[in-house]
Amino acid sequence: MELMFCQPRFGYPKYYSYIYIRNLKTKTVMKESIGAILGVVAIGALIAVILALPTMLLWNSCLVPAINGVNEIGFFQALGIITLCYFLFWSTSLKNK
Repeated sequence: MELMFCQPRFGYPKYYSYIYIRNLKTKTVMKESIGAILGVVAIGALIAVILALPTMLLWNSCLVPAINGVNEIGFFQALGIITLCYFLFWSTSLKNK
């Protein structure tokens, strides 16, 4: 990597220009990192809605009328059911075929 220096302004040494360029690169990397983190959070929220909303609707429209004593559930309770099913039923073993 070759270091490129800007022309110093009115008597400032050359290394001040290098520090300015390095800080600009750091700010750009930080903006990209923040954008990536926000993107992952947005995708996670979208997946949560896609999984929890049908669970909530099916629970409330099928189970509640069919079984006496079963209460309706909300969005976060449906998300909790999906998370519980993930931990209980999804296999972690590798299947080699």
